[in-house]
Amino acid sequence: MVDGTLGSDKRKAGSWKMTEHNIKVAGVDVSKKKLDVAITGVLATVVVTNDEAGWKSLEKQLMEHGVTRVGMEATGGYEAKVASFLRKAGFEVVILDPRRVHGYRKMMMQNAKTDAIDAKLIAAVTALVEVKDCAPDERLAAFSEHLLLIEHLKEDIAQHKTRLERFSEPSLRKIIEKEIARLEKTRAKELYRLESKLRTHGDFANKIDLLESIPCIGTKTAIAIVILMPELGNIARNKAALLVGVAPLNDDSGGSFGVRHISGGRTRLRGALYMAAFVGAMRCNPVLKALYARLKASGKPHKVSIIACIRKLVHIANAVLARNSAWTNREASAA
Repeated sequence: MVDGTLGSDKRKAGSWKMTEHNIKVAGVDVSKKKLDVAITGVLATVVVTNDEAGWKSLEKQLMEHGVTRVGMEATGGYEAKVASFLRKAGFEVVILDPRRVHGYRKMMMQNAKTDAIDAKLIAAVTALVEVKDCAPDERLAAFSEHLLLIEHLKEDIAQHKTRLERFSEPSLRKIIEKEIARLEKTRAKELYRLESKLRTHGDFANKIDLLESIPCIGTKTAIAIVILMPELGNIARNKAALLVGVAPLNDDSGGSFGVRHISGGRTRLRGALYMAAFVGAMRCNPVLKALYARLKASGKPHKVSIIACIRKLVHIANAVLARNSAWTNREASAA
């Protein structure tokens, strides 16, 4: 990959023009091997390698152009290391949901697509967003990766169990059953290792203990909350529900009032909370059981009632962590 240098601030007639802002912003289109970079007010884009040498070159050029904020899309992990590097160098780094950039592309009717164009779109969106970057806890990156492995093991177990149904020959079934047993053993071992590593940090251990005090939240769900939603306990409960993706959203226009629905949010966390809320509503959490019964009695469908229970569980967990005290029936009712 050939390193480049950003060009002059002069623009030619008919060239791409990004909206002027009070702050200098850069947009980075991230791929596995390279980074395409665009800066507001600068016509040319630059390409650097997605490795430490490229990051250092990028840092130098961003500083030369007075950039303070850098935006990039979430790309499944390829952005993580360069984002961490730039944060440590003092830049405000905004990780954008790709849907934001796609929506901006449609608004601008930009049909052409290249990495350089994408970088310019990312820069424009980064300059517009009002939510400032909150640097993530660096400790959570490795834990999140470990949790992802455990989730993949769970998916592999489910696939093998489905595959088992297609076989009747005992010798073939035995092969699959042995693999299921191996995967289940590995998953349990890795979950134990992950919890042990989390508990070496006092703040994480305290959060896990507080969350486990809530009926229906076990170790796996508590770990998922700690890793995937570190903000919980420091935000308003309605904001927490939005982040999980269980807040009812309006769908009204003129005189038409649509059915409320959920959308977006953190899919991995919502999946963990779904099972916890289901168990709580059916068996062990008095608050969720009462809520589920009331909603069903009023004619709400099962799935709608369970989503409401997830939302209530998020409110409860948020209150428990905010107060730094274990769950009680009375506190949950007030949550």
